[in-house]
Amino acid sequence: MWSKKILIYTDGACRGNRGPCSIGLQVFGINQDLIYEESAYLEDNNTNNFAEYKAVIRALELSVKHQVQDLTLFSDSQFLVYQMQNKYKVKTASIKKLFDECKLFIKQIPRVQFKWIPRDKNKGADLLANQALDQMKNKKF
Repeated sequence: MWSKKILIYTDGACRGNRGPCSIGLQVFGINQDLIYEESAYLEDNNTNNFAEYKAVIRALELSVKHQVQDLTLFSDSQFLVYQMQNKYKVKTASIKKLFDECKLFIKQIPRVQFKWIPRDKNKGADLLANQALDQMKNKKF
């Protein structure tokens, strides 16, 4: 059951930097109970930053759908988190498009916080993202 206040851990994975990429995310309620998780393959040829942003976009999309009022979003991508916190400028056109898409979703959620966490604190989302890559690799052979 989705609550009004949730925590979402996101990760994007890429094998090579341009290469196959995927996302993983885990949604927790305020009591740290796992509400939902998702693992999805994105495409064959893109960057890790693309995958990280796509994971966040999916998290924001789900938050809007479930009418979340207070979202804390965790990512091990310092690049993404600092851009979302306006500490880093968005210089690349392809990333700017993803950044703008995030901002459109954020406008629909009353409270959103982005927090950077070390990779070892994001193992669940990382595992889900890598499972999607592994499953796609197995399908291609």
